[in-house]
Amino acid sequence: MVPNCTPAGNACSIGCADPTHKPLADQTWCGAGKFCSVGQCKPQFSLASSGFNFVSGVLFSGTVATLSNLLTTEPASSLSVIINWGDGNQSAAVLDGASGSFAVTGEHVFALSGQAAIRVDVSDPYTGASATLQFNVDTQTLEFPLGRQAGGLGPGPDGNLWVGEDGGLARVTPSGTVTQFPLLGVGGKPVVGSDNNLWVLSNQTLWRSTVAGVVTQVPLPTAHGNPWALAAGTDGNLWITFNSTDGTGATIDRVTTAGVLTEFTIPTLAFVEGICAGPDGAMWFTEYGGNQIGRITSEGVFTEFPIPTADSKPIAITSGPDGNLWFTEYGAHQIGRITPSGTVTEFPSTFSTSYLEAIAAGPDGRVWFTATLEPYIAAVTMAGVVTKVPILSGTGAGDLTIGPDNALWYAVPSSQRIARLVP
Repeated sequence: MVPNCTPAGNACSIGCADPTHKPLADQTWCGAGKFCSVGQCKPQFSLASSGFNFVSGVLFSGTVATLSNLLTTEPASSLSVIINWGDGNQSAAVLDGASGSFAVTGEHVFALSGQAAIRVDVSDPYTGASATLQFNVDTQTLEFPLGRQAGGLGPGPDGNLWVGEDGGLARVTPSGTVTQFPLLGVGGKPVVGSDNNLWVLSNQTLWRSTVAGVVTQVPLPTAHGNPWALAAGTDGNLWITFNSTDGTGATIDRVTTAGVLTEFTIPTLAFVEGICAGPDGAMWFTEYGGNQIGRITSEGVFTEFPIPTADSKPIAITSGPDGNLWFTEYGAHQIGRITPSGTVTEFPSTFSTSYLEAIAAGPDGRVWFTATLEPYIAAVTMAGVVTKVPILSGTGAGDLTIGPDNALWYAVPSSQRIARLVP
């Protein structure tokens, strides 16, 4: 050992120095697996977790950890790095980087769900140095039983997820604890009003619920037709799409949190579906029967934009992370994007035989959507590239939303479950 350097790897008494107290150069050996660095005797390697999630049964490919090597000129090929994946399997890692700074990357299909204990071992056969890093990672998707079919999902003002379900509303904590409250009919998508209460359509009726589950009915006029979809506007009001019972028209209704309705008739004959607040402060909606995307201001001024693909049957719509609106085309198996000025671009969904359903902006900068009868949910980038993620149980995911925990939550009606996904 070089004099004055402690075997514990702490700072030397007068730094990494020779017997004459002359400092030793960086990368000078100063003990088993240790080298001088800025006057200190330090371990050759340091490892840190990169933090990642996985989906059971799906190929993970990415960075597992970062590695620093004090011997900055030593090539990656001189080192041995093994990743133990925590499910009884291990593989050699690939080091990506140079000058002593590397990303430890690998590929693996996990044979478990829940939590995996990851271990990374690095060794240098030339210096005898080694290091080990251990940490836990979680499965990317967790499922929680409801015991009822979920209709719609939405984040609550209380830090929990709220679910409109068959016969009621359910409050779900980020850890999956479910509390259910009775309600007539099948609850739709809960939205948070400007009064900080939850609002939901169910059984042809608008309901208001506190976070304690105290529910109040808000009457809707039957003359307006069948209430279809509900969204909160940036103007502090709620907005509802209505379709006439005889198929002769559709309206958009503005509803105050006091229950006062104002009706606006859509200029063209169209069956309407989804509605959402746009980045421009207006409400945007889909005209399933008219093959158009509609826009309405808070004063009730309409603008309608045709979709290039005939009979595309737009159904769900959401405000995207890019300042545009994104929607699903139930009939054309496509994802649509429309700018606030009305320019429409369409992308193939890769679900050529299943019908697209819900859509929501994800926490990862992509837009996520669901399809009937498919064992997947999917995400699309702003450039139109689609990636699929398998559903753990059942097929045909329903509604989806970003939860208060910034994870993506979606319903699986066929298994009466909801799932939490970390993209």
